[in-house]
Amino acid sequence: MFRRFRRPKSLCALDIGTTKVCALIGHLDDEGRLNVSGVGSCRSRGIRGGDVIDMDHTVDAILKAVRQAEDLAQTAVRDVIVGIAGGHIQSFNVEASVEVKNTPRGIDEKDRGRAVRKAVESLIVPADKDIIHSVPQAFFLNGAKSHVLNPLGISAQQLGVKMHLILASVSSARNLIRCVRRAGLRAADVVLESLASSLSILSDHEKELGCVLLDVGGGTTDVAVFKNGSIRATGETPLAGNSVTQDIQCCWKLSFHDAEMLKKKVGTALPMSVDVDEMVELPSLHANRPAERKRRRELAMITEARVEEILMMAKKVVEREMPLDDLHAGLVLTGGSAMLGGIVPVAERVFGLKCRIGYPQGIRGMAGVLASPIYSTGVGLLTYGQGEERNAVAVRGGWWSRVVQKWVEAYA
Repeated sequence: MFRRFRRPKSLCALDIGTTKVCALIGHLDDEGRLNVSGVGSCRSRGIRGGDVIDMDHTVDAILKAVRQAEDLAQTAVRDVIVGIAGGHIQSFNVEASVEVKNTPRGIDEKDRGRAVRKAVESLIVPADKDIIHSVPQAFFLNGAKSHVLNPLGISAQQLGVKMHLILASVSSARNLIRCVRRAGLRAADVVLESLASSLSILSDHEKELGCVLLDVGGGTTDVAVFKNGSIRATGETPLAGNSVTQDIQCCWKLSFHDAEMLKKKVGTALPMSVDVDEMVELPSLHANRPAERKRRRELAMITEARVEEILMMAKKVVEREMPLDDLHAGLVLTGGSAMLGGIVPVAERVFGLKCRIGYPQGIRGMAGVLASPIYSTGVGLLTYGQGEERNAVAVRGGWWSRVVQKWVEAYA
C-alpha cells in the first residue's frame, strides 16, 4: 500500500582501474530492481597494477567520473562501492567443523556462524593483509562427502563448512579508501572486482557447471573459478591489455597513445586471418616526414604472442586449483581488453575450452551504453550493492566494519 511512496535508494559503484576510473549510479525501483541512471568515465593515470601510484591523479579522476555520473543521473551521491584488484590479492580454501549444540532441534544460525568463524580463524593471516571476503562454498553433515546447500533446520551431530577466503593488502586498500575520502566520498564497501564482474555476466547455470571468468583489464587480469554454484578459486596476473600495447610501442617505436590507438583500430590476435600484403600506416612523429607503413600481419604476430602469454599465466592459476576438464561451462572473457579482435579463438586454443565474451546482463536504464565488457565490473558492483546479492557472495566476519571504522577515524 505504501510502497509507491518509498524513496529510491541511490547506489554508486566506483571501478578504479589502471586505464580508467568508471562511476555508475543506480537506484532501486519500487519492485527492488536496479535502474542505472548515470555513468561517468575518466582516464586513469594514478593506478598501476591495482595499486595507487599517484594519489592526486587518482582523486582527480574519481572526481571527474563521479561528477559526470551525477550530472546524468541528476542526483548527488555520498557513499560508493569500490572495486579492488591487483597482485596483492591472495585467496585460500579452508574448512572446519563444529559439534551441533542441539541435535533434535536441528542446525540453527548460531551453529552455522560457529562453523564459519572456526574456518576463518583457521587461516593465519599475515600482518600486512586482511580478509575482505569469506565465501562459504559448501556445508557437510556428520563428515559425509556429499554437501548440502542450506543446513539450517537439518538434524545432525556435526556441521562442516568449506570456505574461500580472499585477502588484500591493508596498505593498498587503505590507499584506495584515502583517495575516495579525499574526493569527498565515503567507501561503503570494498569488493573484489572479479567477484563483482561475475554477478553481472555469469548465469547460475554456468556457475553450477563450472566456468572460468577472466577479467582482462589494462594493468591486471583477474581470474575467478566457479563450480557447483560457488567460487572455488581467485587470482591475479600482472599482465593485461597494456602489456600488448607496450610490445607494439617497443617493436614499432611509437608513443604509448599511438600504439594503443593502433591496437584498438586494426589489432587482432589472429595473424593468419590477415592478408599477408595488407599494410597499416603508422602515426608520424614528425610533421615533415612521410608516415611509415608496416604489415598488419606483423602487428597481429606481436599481439598474438603477448595474448598467449597472458592466457597461459591465467591458465596456470586455474590449474593449481581445479582440472580444466571439470569446467563444463567453459571460459568467459570480460573487461576492456576482451574486445581485442581474435582473442576468443586464441583463448579456446590455450585453455581447450569453449569461450564467450561476457557482457553485463539485467540492466534497466542506459542498457545501450552499458552493454560492453568495459562496464562488467561497474554493473556488478551495483548489483552487489542491491543487498539481495550481498549474502550470496560473501559473509564478512566483522572485519570490514572494524577496519573501516578505524580508517575513517584515522583519515577523517
